[in-house]
Amino acid sequence: MLRHEIGVGLRGLFGRPGFAIAALLTLSLGIGATSAIFSVVKATLLTPLPYDTPERRVMLWSKWVSFDKTWLSSQEAWDYRERATTITDLAFWAVSFSNLTETAEPLRLAVGLVSANTFDVLGTAPFLGRRKSE
Repeated sequence: MLRHEIGVGLRGLFGRPGFAIAALLTLSLGIGATSAIFSVVKATLLTPLPYDTPERRVMLWSKWVSFDKTWLSSQEAWDYRERATTITDLAFWAVSFSNLTETAEPLRLAVGLVSANTFDVLGTAPFLGRRKSE
């Protein structure tokens, strides 16, 4: 019975190739769109952040004459760390550039400079190596 029904279905599709192509395109677009939406939702909403208690983490910004939102200076970060009573701890980072001269041609690399307590504030461990305090 199942073999008969599959045969009837295939004969119908081959008999009307326009309908078969339209059905195939509709199915492929629907499956592709569903997969893409699920990938975005999984990456943004379902996958937990890679550090402890992300709901307790905030990012501080500064306001400057020409900018509504800009990075804190290192002195502002130190002032927040020392004077703010609602902040448990504060870590900060900066982006800099450095030259790598181990190769034949020197390479200019972007490097991140972080405060010593960054891993403690994030509640995580470094991917390679260990924390300075360990």
